[in-house]
Amino acid sequence: MKDRIINAVLTASGLTIEELRERTRVRKVCIPRQMMCYLLYHRTGMSEAHIAPFIGLDRTTVIHSIHKIKANLEVADRLTLTYFRKINELLDDVWIGEGLMSVDFKETLIG
Repeated sequence: MKDRIINAVLTASGLTIEELRERTRVRKVCIPRQMMCYLLYHRTGMSEAHIAPFIGLDRTTVIHSIHKIKANLEVADRLTLTYFRKINELLDDVWIGEGLMSVDFKETLIG
């Protein structure tokens, strides 16, 4: 599952793993990097401490990334939702997370 998530994030974002690991705050890099942290944490059960060295971040940054994506999904941030849709299509499922979204919003996301 870890490799599927990584490949889906890289494909959806058009970035390489090296670009994703770069120390930058450019949104087109940050959102996919944060999404990777979020999905690795929630879908594989990896701890923040195990995700951090793989992505090239520290544990507290991984925690921030997970919380940031959760918040972005709750407020329907357009760029976050765009990546979320693309990644889930590549993963051949629609995983909504921790029940963060209402039924109406799930239908909007899926449809």
